[in-house]
Amino acid sequence: MSRFITYLITTSAITLLGLLFIFSYQEANRIIFPIPTIDHSKNKVLGEYNYTSTEEPKKKLGIVYGFLPYWTVDNYQIHPSVSHLAFFRLAVNGKGEIINRAGDGGYQIYHDQRIQSILDQVNQRKTNFELTIFSAQNEEIKKLINCSLCQENLINEILTLVETDKLDGINLDFEYLGSISPTEREAFTHFVYQLKNELSLKYPRTKLSIDVYGGAARMNNIWDFPKLAKIVDRIIVMGYDYKTRKSSSPGPGAPTLGKNIWGGDIWDDIISLTRFVPSEKIVLAVPFYGYIWQTTTNDLNTAKTIPDTGRAMTYREAQNILADKSKNAQEKWDEHSLTPYLIYQQDEQWRIGFFENERSLNYKIDLIEKLNLGGIAVWALGFEGEYQELWEIINERF
Repeated sequence: MSRFITYLITTSAITLLGLLFIFSYQEANRIIFPIPTIDHSKNKVLGEYNYTSTEEPKKKLGIVYGFLPYWTVDNYQIHPSVSHLAFFRLAVNGKGEIINRAGDGGYQIYHDQRIQSILDQVNQRKTNFELTIFSAQNEEIKKLINCSLCQENLINEILTLVETDKLDGINLDFEYLGSISPTEREAFTHFVYQLKNELSLKYPRTKLSIDVYGGAARMNNIWDFPKLAKIVDRIIVMGYDYKTRKSSSPGPGAPTLGKNIWGGDIWDDIISLTRFVPSEKIVLAVPFYGYIWQTTTNDLNTAKTIPDTGRAMTYREAQNILADKSKNAQEKWDEHSLTPYLIYQQDEQWRIGFFENERSLNYKIDLIEKLNLGGIAVWALGFEGEYQELWEIINERF
């Protein structure tokens, strides 16, 4: 009995020392990102206190991933900065079928001549061409991940598309809202694993990416990041919709900073994700749009939105509003979020709208640089219209 007790004490001590060693190693090697500061003289977000800007040429920061929605395809000219273009989208149902009914715009445009101009540009510029597989209906997503035959069916459909259209990548955009059971999360992870495995075996050059919400790393949702990080090639973070058209007060859709003011920000959310995902696999998607609302006042600090008046406002529309002398719109700057907004009055009703400009985009690219992310994505191509200022910034830094 005494030998047994001695054995227990000895093994327990060894286990405890092992755990302490592992903990100490993890703490010693843990990447700690300081609170960001701002260099107003250079319009830079600084991720460390001893960082100084230099005028030397910078290395290119990563890929430039552009989402091309089917409703902006006509006559669109791809900017040379875009290295990866994803057609958005082919929708899927819970049976694992590509929705091909006549009324689905994505399917119709992807299969008619309107896509040919885009493909010609892609081939001429040797741009990587990818395809977004999409669902935003909770019940359909649940049906799919709870049905192994449905998953197999969808994987086979995707493989056929890769073979037929010579795709360079598949982008999975499954926008599930709300909590999900551990079993269903595991089922989704298994689906992604099975798809990646088939792609690796049959089309090894074809990349696989997934799209996730900004704050997803803190939520109980469909994405098991520690496992998915080992499976997919990229995780594209949708760094927008922090405010939406239904928000009760106006505010930034894509705040770089300001979580204590606006309830969340991109910097903090990306850092939370880097706990599980290597930074080079993370791509930050920035918006070429924002939201505009009718509001109770022109004071951002006290304004409330008028219900059911919020709507999306593209970069093109924001610039047109500012250029329209009859509107007498004022461009303002929110120092907390590092984003611009505009104010004007029409029919005796105040309107406040947030958008992106060169300055706010540069701040977001600073974030990409400081956190060593894999690149930038744009939602969405076509929202810029004839205005090229944002592309000039991207072209300069990527």
